[in-house]
Amino acid sequence: MKKILPILFAAVLATAFFLYASHAQMPEKGSKNTMTLPNGDVIWDLNADWDSYEEHYGAWSEFGPDSPILRIKQTGNLLEVTRLTACRWLPEGSIAFLGELDKNGCVRGTSPTSLGLLLDIKGQVSEDGSRIVIDDGVKCRMTYTRK
Repeated sequence: MKKILPILFAAVLATAFFLYASHAQMPEKGSKNTMTLPNGDVIWDLNADWDSYEEHYGAWSEFGPDSPILRIKQTGNLLEVTRLTACRWLPEGSIAFLGELDKNGCVRGTSPTSLGLLLDIKGQVSEDGSRIVIDDGVKCRMTYTRK
């Protein structure tokens, strides 16, 4: 019984920390850059122009970084991100990312590449809604910063 108590305490402490951390990412109703969905969920309003930094690593490290300017159009929790400036491989006006946003600030979706591939990516909106970091977990990380 003496060995179980510290393990149980650590598990409760870890659970409390993760609940606190996930709640800290949730936007508060009425705070700047938020919207309320018909179901009552409050999510980030990401409609804006964004600076981006695309970092390639792993198998794609030879391609180097890029920094197109992007525009996010958001309808409810659905996101469409287009390039306002061309990057090395894709033209101005092309789709950079299609996805969705949940009430915890988690972003999931796909990003088309110049090779015709779709990268499954996921990420997180920052606590103040001014930065988004998304990653496919293998070769590409993108950081968006609100202009």
